[in-house]
Amino acid sequence: MLKYTKPKISVKKGKMVCKLKCTARIDGVLKNYEKGVYYPIGLNDRERDELLEKRKAEILEKWKEKGIIPLPHAGTHKYINTMVAESNDDTFACVAMKYVEHRTFDRSPMGIETLKTTLTDICRYLGKKPIKDIKPRDIVEYIDGCYKRGMQFESVNLKFGEIRRVFRYAEMMDYVESNPVDKVLPPRKKIEMKKQPFFMSLEQLEDILNAADSCNDRFRMAIYTLAYTGMRIGELSGLKWEDIDIKNKSIHVCRGAHIISGEIVEHPTKNGEDRYIPIFSDRFLKALEEYQNIKEKADEAKPSDYFIIRRYGGIIDSSWFSDNMNYLKIRCPSVPRELHAHSFRHTFASIMISKRGINPVIIAQILGHKTIDITLFTYNHTKYEDVKEIMENVKYL
Repeated sequence: MLKYTKPKISVKKGKMVCKLKCTARIDGVLKNYEKGVYYPIGLNDRERDELLEKRKAEILEKWKEKGIIPLPHAGTHKYINTMVAESNDDTFACVAMKYVEHRTFDRSPMGIETLKTTLTDICRYLGKKPIKDIKPRDIVEYIDGCYKRGMQFESVNLKFGEIRRVFRYAEMMDYVESNPVDKVLPPRKKIEMKKQPFFMSLEQLEDILNAADSCNDRFRMAIYTLAYTGMRIGELSGLKWEDIDIKNKSIHVCRGAHIISGEIVEHPTKNGEDRYIPIFSDRFLKALEEYQNIKEKADEAKPSDYFIIRRYGGIIDSSWFSDNMNYLKIRCPSVPRELHAHSFRHTFASIMISKRGINPVIIAQILGHKTIDITLFTYNHTKYEDVKEIMENVKYL
């Protein structure tokens, strides 16, 4: 069946937008199709659902005229579970699920969910085949099909890696005598100009913070925290009040959090180590104290250990931040369209190193990098205007 993505705000059109997606088999190759559907901001649930159902029927009719017949969609994990139930023990799908069980001991819950999603797509092509009968050409055809469906190198390379690991597991468990992936050339990335990560100037950051003062208290606090600490959005999601010491002006970053299958799952930070971030700004400290007073009153009805929660409960995530940021972009045209949660991390590090002259070793510790190389190569960039100003003052000849 057809599947709608989660609605988002289109800053360009000033409307809500969601994509209608489907997978169809064309000439024996699986292809993905999608169509954007726009509707006005402010529609109630009934009006929105009626409009989306009407547009779905229209789009489906046009697709059918072009020979695009959507395949049944059973949900990401239901599909592979059904395939396993209907297959013999020696099929690729069955061995892949045994490999998933094998990896549950050394991967986080979020990593296992990602692994299942990746293997589900692979199993749509290879799942029903006996694993010992899969040849190198079958793998090449799948990889080529991924590129034809418009997948980026990173996604294709991820799938190739998981196929290799499934076959290594199969070889270890004597399902196959040799690994056919060893005879396949791995995907290669085209050489492209590397884009510099987006970061804001001091003036832009000041404008964002001023604009945030007119937002709801949760989103305002999220922007302030990301801007003044450089932490990741997943770390902000897992931050609790017990981690914040306003009296001693420090924040203890010791976990991340995500929502998996409707449940909050906590996990270690990206590098597996906790760290302390000093609260060095009076403006940030004042915002924290104001937010604490608001939360103490609000939490009488709905107490929560988490630092920032959604309006109706539950932790925040990157999609929550993006939705609120899109509202802000509509209200304040001066807000850069490229801005997202990780931009504040880029900006924090760049300003501290290039503008304030802070030792990169200290910034690496604040950001939670295991080595200083990551900090220097990722965040030590300077805008052209600053380079020009410096070079104009240099006496060369």
